[in-house]
Amino acid sequence: MPDQHMQVQVTIKNQTMNQVSAFVSTGGSFQKFGDLPALKEITMSFQTGTTFQFKKASGQLISTAQVTATTRRIDIGKADPTANIPKQLPRSVAISFLAELNRERALLGLPDAILHDTSSQEMVNHSTYMANQGQISHDNYETRYLDINKKVTSEGYVLAQGGGEVCAFIFGSDALVVANTIKSFKGSSQHWNTLTTPGKILLSFGAVKKLDRTYVSAMIVPVQ
Repeated sequence: MPDQHMQVQVTIKNQTMNQVSAFVSTGGSFQKFGDLPALKEITMSFQTGTTFQFKKASGQLISTAQVTATTRRIDIGKADPTANIPKQLPRSVAISFLAELNRERALLGLPDAILHDTSSQEMVNHSTYMANQGQISHDNYETRYLDINKKVTSEGYVLAQGGGEVCAFIFGSDALVVANTIKSFKGSSQHWNTLTTPGKILLSFGAVKKLDRTYVSAMIVPVQ
């Protein structure tokens, strides 16, 4: 049988941290084959002679590859040895989240939340814990809650009733983290009720990314 008519099972892995678009040609023009999310892989049978183009969302070409009789794997981009290490997102994400939360609170006639940087590291630590667990968790909530309350009262604030912790994990690009986090929290009445606690509130916030997920946790502390 001529080589160009063989079917070969090939694993294609996207080793980059961004979604990649694959285009395929079996001799004619290239047609879009599909999108491969960051760090994901697929295994399928392809005809030998099949040619691939892999592009960024911007359309920039990353690489090309052709299936031969000996092809078993096609890797897109270079593997990132730090991909499995949770990475804290910058403070600008917390600022953007605060702005969007306060926009929502204003619509409800509620005062602005205040970002409490001193205790936000507690939430960064918890988001890192969730990232390493690969799931949402409220483990050790009481300890975290008491530690944050101590930090708040040490600065002269007087605690009020209510508040609590909200957590989520988000898929998508960093640019969509805030919008997708707000959407996720609004989808849970318990979480949204916590974020829209009446009166003056302090917000402790932490966001950590691991692979294609961003883990977010926040503590709402009502004060007088």
